[in-house]
Amino acid sequence: MVDIWMICGRRFWKMWREQMMCRRCAEDIRKRNGRWTGVSPLQTSHLESLPTPDICWDTVSVDFIVELLESDGYDTIMVVVDSLCKRAHFLPVNTTITAVGSARQFQDNVWKHHGLLTCILSDQGPQFTAEFTNKLYRLLGIKAAKTSD
Repeated sequence: MVDIWMICGRRFWKMWREQMMCRRCAEDIRKRNGRWTGVSPLQTSHLESLPTPDICWDTVSVDFIVELLESDGYDTIMVVVDSLCKRAHFLPVNTTITAVGSARQFQDNVWKHHGLLTCILSDQGPQFTAEFTNKLYRLLGIKAAKTSD
């Protein structure tokens, strides 16, 4: 009787051997051509990590979990996570929330507990981030002055 682990093991080693052969072929092609042809430069670039904050709630990231089933009139969650201690605030919002609404939620649920932050990270785009920051400053009574145009 054939053991199932033997069959799985053979499949695994066969796939592993094929992958290694493909890597070797790619290396041979690279050596022959004098450059790497199988991978784009974007795939080989290195990411730099963000600096680690010194204290909790000094740097946070803001993101949205969208397209959820509606619950109590909300269908999106605004997530604010501290970069150092990884604690989070999960704020129920709607998909149609604007930068003004996000700033108001941030003021009411994050700022009132942790105060003003040094850095807010967001992947929502520069326009949203700029408008969010301006509205948050306005809500908190902070006057932003530009030093140059």
